[in-house]
Amino acid sequence: MSEYFVLLIVIILGLAALLQEDFVLTLLYFVIGAYALSRWWSGRALKGVMVRRSFNNRAFINDKVAIHIDVHNPGWLPVVWLRLHDSLPVELIGSEVFRRVIGLGPRGSQHFEYTIQPPRRGYYQVGPLFLYSGDLLGMGEEEGRQGHIDHLTVYPRILPLT
Repeated sequence: MSEYFVLLIVIILGLAALLQEDFVLTLLYFVIGAYALSRWWSGRALKGVMVRRSFNNRAFINDKVAIHIDVHNPGWLPVVWLRLHDSLPVELIGSEVFRRVIGLGPRGSQHFEYTIQPPRRGYYQVGPLFLYSGDLLGMGEEEGRQGHIDHLTVYPRILPLT
């Protein structure tokens, strides 16, 4: 629990004891209920999110490789906010780094595409894709999950011997 949330609860409890009003206790119940509901919701919604990355896993030097990312929420609970970050090796990071913050409704999906251009030959790791989400009120900690790792093989250019 956040220290600000605990401080808010202590202040409301102090007001309830000082004023002896039912309204303050109702406010306390509402804050605790909203916190519990938002924590349950965010953890439950993130577990159901499915992510799929697809791309041509073979390329030549300086070829543009398009990476497609599909995010799908098969559940009935909407994901209030979802932060996506695809990790790449330093050699593959060009002008474009994949980072997005989205919201997904129930049964919703989104498609993203970005390109990389490998400057030299090698066997590169693409991923994992990190997913972060949290509650709507921002009172709880972010929950995270990571996707699978793919690989990209970059071949040297083939030059004729003539």
